[in-house]
Amino acid sequence: MPKGEKLFKHGYSTTKLYLSWNQMIQRCTNPNDASYKNYGGRGITVCNEWINFLTFRFQMRKKYLNAKRKYKGQVISIERINNNDNYCYNNCTFILKSKQSKNRRTVYPCNAINRKTGKEVYGKSQTELARKLNLSTAVISRNVNNKAKARKWIINYI
Repeated sequence: MPKGEKLFKHGYSTTKLYLSWNQMIQRCTNPNDASYKNYGGRGITVCNEWINFLTFRFQMRKKYLNAKRKYKGQVISIERINNNDNYCYNNCTFILKSKQSKNRRTVYPCNAINRKTGKEVYGKSQTELARKLNLSTAVISRNVNNKAKARKWIINYI
């Protein structure tokens, strides 16, 4: 049971909203959690009100239900709008898990410059740049990290 959770049954412990809350609490407070280093380990916290699930549910239920309606049965996840701020009402929303993975700290904007023409192509991520250049993300990654030389493109993080 997460720190601060009351010892009474509220009936929500098997819901997806509860599981999302519990994972958020664990990654911010439990040094044994696999994700702790990227959250609690770098100072990301959960606001005091949200230590109690029922308060979290009361505040976030509308955002959660709106996201469920919008994404109709697809997997949604809580997201911090500003990756460097804490979990609190004004900094959190629910979005598709697939979209959330594009908002990680490890996603960097990058560009590619054509060696012959000088044409520049910009991407918000390696994945987007790869799609625009019709290359695999592995090729982009190898070239950004200088492990291989691209024949046609010079690829850089911005």
